[in-house]
Amino acid sequence: MSIVGAVTRAQADQIATTLLSRLPAGNCTALPPVPEVPALTAAVERAVPFTSARRTS
Repeated sequence: MSIVGAVTRAQADQIATTLLSRLPAGNCTALPPVPEVPALTAAVERAVPFTSARRTS
């Protein structure tokens, strides 16, 4: 979870705790581990175009 904006760490912790407490409790199966990613051999810059609606106000 990422929280951005004008909030303190304590406020962010409280927001996260409140939101997560609303999720159903249960026994989830663990996901498989993420494999190691090889180091880059050269810098790469990649632009990924996407359409979105943007508010200007």
